Amino acid sequence: MHKITTPILKPVVIIPSFDRPASLRAACWSALAALPDEGQLVVIDDGLIHPAKQSLQEILDPRLKIFKTAGGSGPSAARNIGAKNTSADVLFFLDDDDILLPDYIRKTLDVLAMDDCDSEFGFSAAICGKKVICNRRTTGELAPDVALKHRLAGLGMGFWIKLSTFRSIGGLDETIFVNEDTDLCLRLAQSNTKGWYSVDPGVRLRPNQRAFSSNARFSLTARTSSQIRLKVYERLLFQYEELLDKSEDVRWLFAKRVAKYSARSEGIRASLKRTLGILSFWRCAQLFVPVLVWRINFLLRRKKVENPMMLRDGEQNKSTWPIVVLTLEGDEQRSFALRQRLDRMPFAYQLFYGIDGRNGLAALAEEKVDRAGAYKKYGRHLSNGELACALSHQDIYHLIVARDWPGAIILEDDAILTDSFREFVQYRHYTQADIIMLDHSHARVRRKVIELSDNIRCMRLALPPCRTTGYALTADAARFLIKAATPLSDVADWPADVTEIGALACTPTIVGHQDPATGKSHLRLERNRGKLDWGRLFRASYWKVWTKKRLSYRIS
Repeated sequence: MHKITTPILKPVVIIPSFDRPASLRAACWSALAALPDEGQLVVIDDGLIHPAKQSLQEILDPRLKIFKTAGGSGPSAARNIGAKNTSADVLFFLDDDDILLPDYIRKTLDVLAMDDCDSEFGFSAAICGKKVICNRRTTGELAPDVALKHRLAGLGMGFWIKLSTFRSIGGLDETIFVNEDTDLCLRLAQSNTKGWYSVDPGVRLRPNQRAFSSNARFSLTARTSSQIRLKVYERLLFQYEELLDKSEDVRWLFAKRVAKYSARSEGIRASLKRTLGILSFWRCAQLFVPVLVWRINFLLRRKKVENPMMLRDGEQNKSTWPIVVLTLEGDEQRSFALRQRLDRMPFAYQLFYGIDGRNGLAALAEEKVDRAGAYKKYGRHLSNGELACALSHQDIYHLIVARDWPGAIILEDDAILTDSFREFVQYRHYTQADIIMLDHSHARVRRKVIELSDNIRCMRLALPPCRTTGYALTADAARFLIKAATPLSDVADWPADVTEIGALACTPTIVGHQDPATGKSHLRLERNRGKLDWGRLFRASYWKVWTKKRLSYRIS
């Protein structure tokens, strides 16, 4: 085994991670094997489901430091946090699903130790499967006069930068969730910073995991909508217009990205119109056929995803919304029956560990709560368990928005699934409304019945029901509930009037629940009765609800 010598410069490997425990462990082991004794490994846990400390508890190396964000902050913010919490001289960026090759850090530090080397950043070739991805054919310095296309690289390409340089240019732009590495390279080129390229691979890239599971996240770039990626490239073209005017090939590359993402999200006419504002007419004409192909491919893929009949019985439906099971750490027995039932279905699911309020709320959670407002609404003090449950559901809503999911199906760990649940998910009936209650109590509805299938029917709610055992909601509904619960002064069911966004209730319910009197409940014993509020008789809101009750009927 090669013995790593003591370097002149102190390196640190920064790994931002979002809920990929298995690949994160492999990435950390590879980084520790490549680091010298004086090096550091900084992991920034930006996830919401799998705590990095728990995933890495078997790694006892003192060089490993783990920092936790609020979750869903984005890769740029996570990497900036890592840079702020290190005393090292050289930052090496590594994605949590890649492997750092053992000699790369040593070779880079040897280059930086040369008397004639004044490079401030660099990157390398990378191995992906059986291929080697190269930016150039030779190892050497990237002077300011080198073509701009050779100075652009992803942060997953063995990218390193001196800490002083990283701070002087302001770090990564935290408002950009994708292509933040392109923005960083353009700023380095704009400031005429010298770089270094190594033709010897520094990392091994892993193919992105596209299947949704509890242990694998979608690629952030792949799951980001075309509209967002379009805006990023338009921003880069505008912000670095003067620099790109000197590099026609990079400008052409960015214009093709604009045309591609515009074709997917807006259509052929809008795509060509946008590129006309960037390129000459003749250059734009060269994009007509590619734009047509991009649009047709997008429509064909969307048609394939939206056709539920293409799913054979027993085949995993990878186009379904994620199924999130809300549970607490240490409550495996409580969720066992639900997990066993889900395991027999052709859908992936993931566990989401919520906030445990049985021993009080942590300071971070307490900051999100308005206890005085809750007392004013309910005439009683909400228990820590009730607030923790509501905060946990809010965390899932933040997860949906942060990861750009179209929506999610949320199940509490005591949910009991009926046979109709499989049909509901398999045929994507959850797309019929912003919120569909799969279980409910005290639900009052209007008279009209909406037939989703022979076995599943819904009715439009007249008033918000009780229970959050199981429901499906879109990203728009998640944003609606987040806005209504900031700060939080309500129980989980519901912080806003969900009838305003057309909530539906399944009747009969397709998700059951344990008997409230005999089932295991963390909240039942903590609830206390509020005082009788006679003042409600003098409020218009009371009579509005009273009228709605008289014009609707109860189904649960």
